[in-house]
Amino acid sequence: MVVIRVEKLDGCWYGLPMRKNFFVLAFSIAVLAASACGGGSEAEVGADSPVDDAEGSAVFGSLVVESDRLLTFDDFKAAGVKHGKDYNIEGLPGAVGASLGFFNTKDIEIRFFPSHEIAVDQGISVVREVVGSDVLIKRENVTWTWPIADEKACAARVPGGGRDCTRSPKYGDFVVYANVIMLCEAANPEEGKALCKAILDDLPGG
Repeated sequence: MVVIRVEKLDGCWYGLPMRKNFFVLAFSIAVLAASACGGGSEAEVGADSPVDDAEGSAVFGSLVVESDRLLTFDDFKAAGVKHGKDYNIEGLPGAVGASLGFFNTKDIEIRFFPSHEIAVDQGISVVREVVGSDVLIKRENVTWTWPIADEKACAARVPGGGRDCTRSPKYGDFVVYANVIMLCEAANPEEGKALCKAILDDLPGG
């Protein structure tokens, strides 16, 4: 069994037991329950990681799923993620590995940690540096600099030319599942979260 956690600043917590095929339903229930409780101006997921909860705005990284599983890239490969490359994890707090993959023509970045607790405690604040509507991806703004060229949004490649990349984030949203943080390419957080959840649904043995 795994649990989705949603926390409000007024201390209202929700834990929803679910199986892997019920991600969308369970998450929708959690969001409705959160909106009915308290009404604080911010939400928190994990440790000290504020998210934008203003009306009409996105809650980035709002899906955190507890599990004692220890996943490797082979699990994601079985879910249909193709391996691109492995990153140097120097400077990535708490991590034991990080990879770039591809799923349905979209880029997927996966950061691996020794446990779920370490992923939450040490990983969320760092991933927020490259995901969010107000993020500008520059070396001086990020803790872990190795993958930043892959984390910027780029226009389609022009035949015979290069790519026009911005400092805006490529990844629409991220999820924390077991011992990993997964970032999913999308134009907005809703599409990013849906892509991430599609991969989680296909993980073996979930």
